[in-house]
Amino acid sequence: MHRVFDLLDSRVGHRYAALNLVHAGGVVSCVARGFDRQRMSEAWHAAGLQPLDRLTPRLLAQPGTAAALDSDDPELAGAVSAPFRAFMRAFDMERMAGIALPVPHTACTALLYTNRSRTDPRFTAAELEWLGHLAAHLTEALLVNRLWHRAGPAPAADAALTCPQGWLLYPDDRFARLWQRWGTMHPELRHPRVPLTWLQAGGAELRDGTQRWMVHVVPLDEGFRIEVVAAGETPGPRLTPRERQVADLYARGFSHKEIGRELGIAPNTVRVHVSRCFDKLQVRSRSELRRQLPPPAAPGSGPP
Repeated sequence: MHRVFDLLDSRVGHRYAALNLVHAGGVVSCVARGFDRQRMSEAWHAAGLQPLDRLTPRLLAQPGTAAALDSDDPELAGAVSAPFRAFMRAFDMERMAGIALPVPHTACTALLYTNRSRTDPRFTAAELEWLGHLAAHLTEALLVNRLWHRAGPAPAADAALTCPQGWLLYPDDRFARLWQRWGTMHPELRHPRVPLTWLQAGGAELRDGTQRWMVHVVPLDEGFRIEVVAAGETPGPRLTPRERQVADLYARGFSHKEIGRELGIAPNTVRVHVSRCFDKLQVRSRSELRRQLPPPAAPGSGPP
């Protein structure tokens, strides 16, 4: 993402830049440059500014098309918008421009913002057009984050990536929905940042009436992966339905050829599935695989 910010700065000079991922209208992740995210996030929520935001709804209504908003624009005039103007003034970002893009393979939308001071020139039509050309680079950066999210052992369930300070960088769809839900119950989760206590303790437990979730913090080279499982589930790699079918049959003694005939797939494809099951479950033999799996659910009987 910082390469995108560098490109943005080289062509559209700005004081600040931010990329927010939103789900159902609420921010669930934030990558930023040039300002204090924590202070800004706290001020935003304390003033209840989301209903007063005029730029974001416009961007969401026209994905891929850049737009700008200045603090002295007519749509921000009047007493109702005074808190929003005060917020822009307090953070020296009275000229705003942005663009919205759907995040591939998710229900999230990426919002890229660039900001200038009141003493800077307004954003020109040419600059907004160039911001639209930046969309391809932004999409590539989001896909890179998605690949990083999927790298290594598969997460147990709902998951997100954070930077070393705990700011959410990339949430998957289910995590985004949970984060929005938790934010209505826990004020400290209304910001796109994982509490430091989670990072220090290696996780946390969250409750919502009779529902309970276990949060697991997995250290990465450049941050953390946050995994969430419903209470009672065992955190760890999950097999796909097809991998589970293959694993059940293989653990019961079927050969690659027999499994292929049973499931209607090629023996080489069976070998690939078995290899992935071994990697995910960190086993090295048929007997170890058998011990890792619950009672088999696949039809058919094993060989004599």
